[in-house]
Amino acid sequence: MKKAMEKLLIATAPVNEQRVQVLRSIKGMGEVTPVVLLCFIEDFNRFDDAKKMAAFFGVPPRIKSSGDGQCHKPR
Repeated sequence: MKKAMEKLLIATAPVNEQRVQVLRSIKGMGEVTPVVLLCFIEDFNRFDDAKKMAAFFGVPPRIKSSGDGQCHKPR
């Protein structure tokens, strides 16, 4: 049933196939994730920059520094 739902989503989602292919080229992206992301994003122009789009999904990176070193941690 899960595979059938995934196929239905991929076949009927109103997304740009070229953008789906670009996202699929990212390591770790399967077939469903790019389609779902594009459904949520709708229009890339609604975000001023990548940081704001990451914040929309709740994953903005944070930089924690102490002394000479820096540690990049996901939120």
